Amino acid sequence: MTRHAHKLLSITVAAALASACSFSTRGPAAYWPEDAPPACTDSYSYPIVDTLMALTTMSSLATCDDCNDAGTGVLMTAAIAVAAVHGFRNVSRCHDAIHAYEARMAARSRGAAAAPGAAQSSPAPRVVPTTETSTPAGADAPPAD
Repeated sequence: MTRHAHKLLSITVAAALASACSFSTRGPAAYWPEDAPPACTDSYSYPIVDTLMALTTMSSLATCDDCNDAGTGVLMTAAIAVAAVHGFRNVSRCHDAIHAYEARMAARSRGAAAAPGAAQSSPAPRVVPTTETSTPAGADAPPAD
C-alpha cells in the first residue's frame, strides 16, 4: 500500500469514526402531550458536520490514483452521506413539530383571552357620524309646511 493510499484509508476511517453523528439525531415522536414541546433534535450541526465529512472523504477519493481500498472509502462516504440525509430529515421534522406546537399554544392563549369570564379590555368608543343637525332654541328654523 502506497503512502497516499494509506493516508486515504486513515482519513476515511477517521471520518467514519468522527462522523455519522446524524444517526443520533431524534425526530419528533409520533405522539406527545399537547401542552409540552416536542423532544427532538432542533440543531443542524450534526448533519452539516456529516455533509462536510462526506465531501472531504469524497474529495480524498477523487485525488487517489493508486488506491487499492477505494471501495472502502466509497462505502464510508455513502454511509456518512446517508447519515447526513437522515439528520437533515429529522431536524426538519423537528422544526415543523416545534412550529405546530407554538401555533397551538398561541391559539390556546388567544382562546383563553376571549373566553367568558376572562379579563378583557373594553373596546374603544365607536364614533358614529350623524346626518341630523340640531337647531338651537330660538334660531331661525325653516317654516313648517
